[in-house]
Amino acid sequence: MLKYFRLYILTFIHCLAFIPTSISRPLEGFDLALAHEPPFPVTAFYETPADITSLPAGTVIRSDIIAGPGNAVAWRVLYVSERWNGERVPASGLVLTPLVKQGGERRGTIAWAHGTTGAARGCAPSLAPNPARELTQRGGEERLPIDIGIPFLADWLARGYTVVAPDYAGLGSNTAHHYMVGDDEARDVHNLVRASRAITGTGHGDDIALIGWSQGGHAVLFAGEIGPAYAPDNAIRAIVALAPGSTVIMAPEQTNAFFAAKTPYPYLIGQSYLDAYKLDPRLFTKVGHKNLAAARKGCVVSLFRDVSRNPGDGLAGPVMNNPDWVSALTRNNAGLNPSQTPVFIVHGRSDTVVPPAATTAFVERARQAGTDVTVHWIDNAGHRDLFRTAKADIINWIDRSLARPDALRK
Repeated sequence: MLKYFRLYILTFIHCLAFIPTSISRPLEGFDLALAHEPPFPVTAFYETPADITSLPAGTVIRSDIIAGPGNAVAWRVLYVSERWNGERVPASGLVLTPLVKQGGERRGTIAWAHGTTGAARGCAPSLAPNPARELTQRGGEERLPIDIGIPFLADWLARGYTVVAPDYAGLGSNTAHHYMVGDDEARDVHNLVRASRAITGTGHGDDIALIGWSQGGHAVLFAGEIGPAYAPDNAIRAIVALAPGSTVIMAPEQTNAFFAAKTPYPYLIGQSYLDAYKLDPRLFTKVGHKNLAAARKGCVVSLFRDVSRNPGDGLAGPVMNNPDWVSALTRNNAGLNPSQTPVFIVHGRSDTVVPPAATTAFVERARQAGTDVTVHWIDNAGHRDLFRTAKADIINWIDRSLARPDALRK
């Protein structure tokens, strides 16, 4: 485990420390040529009414029909979600439902939880041009600053599944984005499923499958853990987590090294936990606060550039010397509580973004807690290869679970 994590830290530092944008040696999925691409403009649709505190979680604030695949109807949705402490917040996302002939059978709902995009409002996937599409990874001819769309969308719609895709509160909506706060991301997922039922024309079935990648893997793992108590109305039948950010804190030496590295992630987590848990901001130096401000203004690739350019230490001392920070990080390790739904993990052994050792640690915790976990390791696959290399396995797992909910237990 330690070998993998040290390799991960060394790869980060080698690739990131003080790299000028003219040098093209990015970590997997981080093309510094995209660092100048701004977040998407936030439109009036995402502005929140003055007071939503009296509205139940899952309430639709507003929805608009948008362009989508020819065999489906798509909506952009602003809805009420909730923080771990009960605070009501606005959140946004997409809902797609297939066009089926009269009398046709809906087969359930797929909830897609996306990977890291950033912390600024304009980093919401639903803000992108034509967002109701197949997964499109950042860059390419469109010069997208973030990943948008939904993997295997055509397959889900052809099978009669309704699809929901939360942005997470604070991406698009006017509130702070709680990056890697498991309870909050999970509630955003659950509450968009609830909101989708109130949209006329969806008509989806009751059974739900969750699929998340990276940050979204963290979200769906927590959604499975809190589901029975928080959202018993959402009948989750399967959870698929692709290279999930499941392990936020490891051994002290490893965690200190991770937070000291010049990467975007300490500052995405930092701006999040400062807001979510009101922690001591003196953990961060003046350089660190400059990076925190950059995290709130840009998407992940521009933050990658900004952090690598800012000289000096971002932290005033080791994060593991701060008990309140340690407590906040620990509570966001997935797998400490059981999931009543079987979990299918897919992870590439060549992943340089989420170390395989983090998944190994999660599996040990989750199984000890009583969760049924299956892991599919893929040789020579990186963080962004899983949609190509594991498509059939992912679709088959979800088809089996939604067709016969007890199938995965046999």
